[in-house]
Amino acid sequence: MSLIIAFKNEQEQLKKNLPFILEQDYPNFELVLVNDHSTDASAQYLKELDHPRIKIFELSTKTGKKAAVELGIAKSTHELLLFTDADCIPSSKHWIKRMVSPLLKGKEISLGYGKLRRGQGLLVLLQRYENCMNSLQNFSFANRSRAYMAVGRNLAYKKVVYSKSTAFDSYSSIKGGDDDLIVNEMSKDQNTAVVIDQDAHTISEASTKWKQYYHQKRRHLEAGKHYKKKDRSWLAILGLSQLIFNLLFITLLLTHDKHLLIIGIFVLKVLLQLVSYRGPMKQLEELDWWWITPVLEMIYLPIISYIGLSQYLWKVDRWK
Repeated sequence: MSLIIAFKNEQEQLKKNLPFILEQDYPNFELVLVNDHSTDASAQYLKELDHPRIKIFELSTKTGKKAAVELGIAKSTHELLLFTDADCIPSSKHWIKRMVSPLLKGKEISLGYGKLRRGQGLLVLLQRYENCMNSLQNFSFANRSRAYMAVGRNLAYKKVVYSKSTAFDSYSSIKGGDDDLIVNEMSKDQNTAVVIDQDAHTISEASTKWKQYYHQKRRHLEAGKHYKKKDRSWLAILGLSQLIFNLLFITLLLTHDKHLLIIGIFVLKVLLQLVSYRGPMKQLEELDWWWITPVLEMIYLPIISYIGLSQYLWKVDRWK
């Protein structure tokens, strides 16, 4: 099994997180690390580490995460590929084993949960909400027929999936989106497994600065513009229905006198929402903020709508 990590200026994260990866309880794996023109001492640290499992490669002319991932795949020596980021740690020593298990049983793609660590402040809470809701939505699609996306923090697939995919070549101008686009193209006919076992999670820090989050989301949404038309349509309908419901609630509350009826409908919707979320969020160990999901939804929707609109005003030109 080949574990691939693309990195850029991640010296501190590599120092902190690599020990958790190297102690994985899996008999035969290599750690393929690809450096995207780092200007810090990341490469020097890895060379000094001199671990037998670690293979280090440098991008030469190309730049960007997609190019780094492609080089990592080209240099890997195993059929099973597992991907994560330099700022992630596995939730247990059995992470690799859990993530590749479906591939050994015949599946071609394995989706894991990339959990965000608890933290202080509204921004962290909004990112945890977004990450959890997007994951649950995608997992439900995958369990029904096919996934429409993935997160590179916790994704595995067979090398044949990459070989058959045109995503890297077709969208070479996009700096990121390698995980999203290859899964959007290649997930089909229930060839994709969802691994929600708590031992199979990865854990990373949420952004603590609004500017950092803004650029991160723009990069993710840029890839989303290239999803299959059917997927884009379903996602647009879902987002618009949520936004319209909340806008109508506020508008009717301010302009009509039947407040009890309006509030009653809203409360019913919230209760049904909370009931449906509780079980899945418990499986993902996200229950600590379960009760506030309706409030987070109302805050999140206008923010993500604004960021989405910005995609059409200026170009995304970086992955870090």
